[in-house]
Amino acid sequence: MYYVITVKDGIITGQHESLQPITKETFINTVYEGHEIINVQENVNVQYGISVASYTSDWKLKPLSQRVEEGLVEVPEGKIVDGEEFREMTTDEKLAAGIDVIITPEIDSTSEISLLKSQLAAILDRINEIEKKEK
Repeated sequence: MYYVITVKDGIITGQHESLQPITKETFINTVYEGHEIINVQENVNVQYGISVASYTSDWKLKPLSQRVEEGLVEVPEGKIVDGEEFREMTTDEKLAAGIDVIITPEIDSTSEISLLKSQLAAILDRINEIEKKEK
């Protein structure tokens, strides 16, 4: 068996296997026509749509932190690398990174209801004052 990866503009576009040697001619009149062909071993497993530079010379995916460091992966705002995935930053991490944070105090439902009732009472008092002036 023959195994190859196709690459266009540095991005992996496909992984192929064949009983016959795979050459540029193999892909004439296909979506892979003109793509670079890289021979690989049988058990190579790659992700399509990512940079070939994301892999080591033996086709193992580089750690996420290394791919970020090499500029191959961008960390979304408000996220941080945690092992092999992104996670939401804590409030302290956001503040340290200079990201604006809105801190809302924890309010239990009873306190929130009392607060809303007092605000409503103040609004109703103001409406009554305005209505008295208009009469």
